[in-house]
Amino acid sequence: MLPFRDDAFDVAYLIAVIHHMPPPATARALAEAKRVARRAVATAWQPDRGREVAPGVYEVPWGTRTMRLYYRYGVHEMLQLAPTKPLSIGTMRRGKQLNHYVVL
Repeated sequence: MLPFRDDAFDVAYLIAVIHHMPPPATARALAEAKRVARRAVATAWQPDRGREVAPGVYEVPWGTRTMRLYYRYGVHEMLQLAPTKPLSIGTMRRGKQLNHYVVL
């Protein structure tokens, strides 16, 4: 739990964070962000490379010697994990890369 009162902030941003977290932790993070802020914005990168090690979970090379774990959250998954009805949800394209977002 974050050490802030309810609605302490105008906006909480979870940018390039939740795709590193398993679904239960992501749901808690979104709920906590929404608790401490009037609005919460989260984005999740959709892995387009790497090795799927479990359904929706990817090991992706980072640099030459490191692997990172990514959870694949699309719009449907983000909608399921959102603690409240989203104000907006969708997909942004940056070159070939897809990023999904939710605004609570």
